Amino acid sequence: MIKTYLNIFLLLFSSWTVYSQCQNETVLPYAIGAIIVFSLLMRVKTSDRQFAFFGRIPLSAIIIVSFIAGLLWRNIYPPPEDAVSPFPTFTAALQSGAIFASAIIWLKPFSMKNAHHLFFLAWLTVAVSSNVPFTDSMLFAFCAFCVIAVAVVILQTMNRPPEPKHRSRHYRDFIFFSILIVGLTTGLFYGISRSIVIMDEVFMRLIGDYVMPRSYTHFLSINRFMKLVPPGSSARDKRPVLEIKLPSDQGTYLKTQVFEDFDQGAWSEEEEIAKFPFPDKFMNKAQTAEMAMFVSFENIVPSPYGLAAAKSKMPLTKSDYGIIYAEDDQRTRIVEFALIPENASVELSSSQLKKCISLPADIASVLHEISSSIVESASDDSEKADRLNQYFLNHFQYSLDVDFRADHEGLIQMILEKRPAYCTYFATALALLLRSQDIPARVAAGFLVNEKIHARKNIFLARVYDAHAWVEVLLTDIDPKSGLSRKRWKVMDPTPAGERRETIRTIRIDLSKIAENIWLSILRLSVYLENLDKNKLKTDMLYVLIMIMLLINAKKIFAGIHRLLVTAKKQALPTSAKKDPVRLIYQRYEQYLKNAFREARKPSETDREVVDRLKTQPKIPSETIGKIESFIGQYHAARFGDRKNTALEKMIEDIEQKKRP
Repeated sequence: MIKTYLNIFLLLFSSWTVYSQCQNETVLPYAIGAIIVFSLLMRVKTSDRQFAFFGRIPLSAIIIVSFIAGLLWRNIYPPPEDAVSPFPTFTAALQSGAIFASAIIWLKPFSMKNAHHLFFLAWLTVAVSSNVPFTDSMLFAFCAFCVIAVAVVILQTMNRPPEPKHRSRHYRDFIFFSILIVGLTTGLFYGISRSIVIMDEVFMRLIGDYVMPRSYTHFLSINRFMKLVPPGSSARDKRPVLEIKLPSDQGTYLKTQVFEDFDQGAWSEEEEIAKFPFPDKFMNKAQTAEMAMFVSFENIVPSPYGLAAAKSKMPLTKSDYGIIYAEDDQRTRIVEFALIPENASVELSSSQLKKCISLPADIASVLHEISSSIVESASDDSEKADRLNQYFLNHFQYSLDVDFRADHEGLIQMILEKRPAYCTYFATALALLLRSQDIPARVAAGFLVNEKIHARKNIFLARVYDAHAWVEVLLTDIDPKSGLSRKRWKVMDPTPAGERRETIRTIRIDLSKIAENIWLSILRLSVYLENLDKNKLKTDMLYVLIMIMLLINAKKIFAGIHRLLVTAKKQALPTSAKKDPVRLIYQRYEQYLKNAFREARKPSETDREVVDRLKTQPKIPSETIGKIESFIGQYHAARFGDRKNTALEKMIEDIEQKKRP
C-alpha cells in the first residue's frame, strides 16, 4: 500500500508541476500538495483508515463539487492571456477541478479503484493544462511527467520474486528494462512535445490570418479619439471584417466615424452625436446594396455614401454625418441599403462652419503659407481642393513606417519634406491645408472596400487592413436639374492608392483559395444565424414540429376520424329513419289508426296491446282487425328479422281503403 501511495504521489506531483508551469498558478498545487503530504505521513505512521475521509461520497458528487470549486477558483486566478480553448471557462474549471478531485479521492479510504481514478486525473490535469505555447521549462515539466508516468506503471506491474536466488536477475532485468523504456519514452515524448510546439506555431500562423492572434489588441475598437500613431499589426491583418454587394463593379468607402476637432496629433469625435429615425422603405428604382458584418463595431453600421434608406433586423437611426446606428450591439448583422447617386445639399450653422475651418493656433500661419504656395492662382474652392489633393498623390509615397513625431511640428515636417506616411497622416494634412484656405473639411474613418471576390457578382470583401481614413470637403457646385448652386460634402482621398495597394500586396500571406472560401462560408453562416428572428424562429420550429407529429401519426389520425364518422352515422337515427321504407310504412299505419279510429300507440304499449284494444271496440269489423294483425306480423318480420317483405306496401294500402263503419 505504501508503495502505491508513493507512486501515485509522484505522478500527481509531476502533473501539478505541469499545471503550475502552463497556467502560471502555484497556490492551488502547493496547498493541495501540502494536504496530501501531511496525510501520507500520517498514514505511514498509523493505519490507512485513521486518516481516511469521504468514504461514503459517490464519485458523481465528487466530480460535481470539484468542477464547481475549480470554476470558483479560476475566477480568482484566471487563465493566462495566451491560453487557447474553444470553451475557455469550462477548460479553466476542468484544470483546477481535476486537482480538487484528486485531493478528495486521495483522502478517501485506499482502494485500487481510487488509485486508478487518481492515475486518470493526473493525465487529465496535464492534458487540459497544456493549452498555452510551450516554453523550455514547460517542455521539461511535460517530459518529466511522461517519464514518471511510465516509471510508475513499471513499478506497479513488476513484483519481486519470493526466492532469493532469482532476485539478482530480477533487479538486473528491472534496471535494464527501466532504463530502456524510460529512454525510449523520453525520446518519444520529447519528439511528440516538440512536434506539438511546431504544429502549434504553424497552426497559429495559418489561422492568424483569419482569427484573433494571441496577445493581440483588436484594432477595430471604436474610440472617440483617432491618434496619429502607427497601425501596428492591424496593417498586416487580413481577417475579413464585412462583405458587401454593390450595384456597380466599383469599390466604395464605408464610414464608421467622422472627426472635426484636431489638436496635438489627435482627432476627436463629437461626444454626443444626435441620431434621427431612418426610413426603411425603398423606392422602386433605387439602387440597392447588401452588407454582412463579421465583427462588431458596437452599435455602428459601416455606411456607404448616398444613403436613402436601410433595412435591418433591428431599428436603425442615422446621424447628420451620414452614419447609421443600430439599437443593439450584436456581433453580426445583415443590412440592406437604398442608395442615391449624389449626396443632398448641406447647410452648416455658424458654429459648425467655425469648427470645420478651425486650426491649431501655433501652426495656422505655416499651413496657410504652404497651402497658398500649392493652390497658387486657383480660381475657386473646388480647384484649390483638387490641387491640394493632387499635391499628395503626386509627391508622396505610402509607408507603414513613420519616423517622425505625430505632433504639430512632425506634421509640418512631413508636409515640407514630403515624408512617406499612411492614410491618417495624409488625411490630416489635407484637411488642415484645406481649412487654412477657409474651405470646410473634416476627416472620416472607416473602410476602403475594393477587393472583389466574385467573378460575376459585385461582391466585395473588407479586411482589417482595409481600415482607412480620408477627407470630406464641403464644396459648391451646380445642380444639373435646377441649375442652382448647392453645397455638398465631397470625398477626397490624398493617400497614394497605388502605393498603398502595392504595400499591402507585398505583406500578404497567401493561403489556398479553398481555405479562404471555407472560412468565409463559416462567417456567412454565423451572420445568418445571428441575424435570424429568434421569436419567428421559435414559431416556425413549433409549426415544423406539429407537422412532423402529424405526419408520424397520420395513420392513427385517419383511423380515429374514420371511427368518429362511423359512430356519428350510426347515431343519426332520425335521418336514417326517414330513409327506411319499412319505417315509413309503419308511420302510415300509425296515421291510419289516428284518422280512422282516433287511436294511437302509447310509448309503453306494444303493437299487440293496441290490437287487443281495437278488438274491444264493437264497431270495428273483424276483417279489418285480421288485416291489421297480419300487417303487424309482416312488419315485425321485416323490421326486426332477417326476412325482407315487399308486401307491406300493398297491405297498408289495403288497410287504408277500409272505411271506419
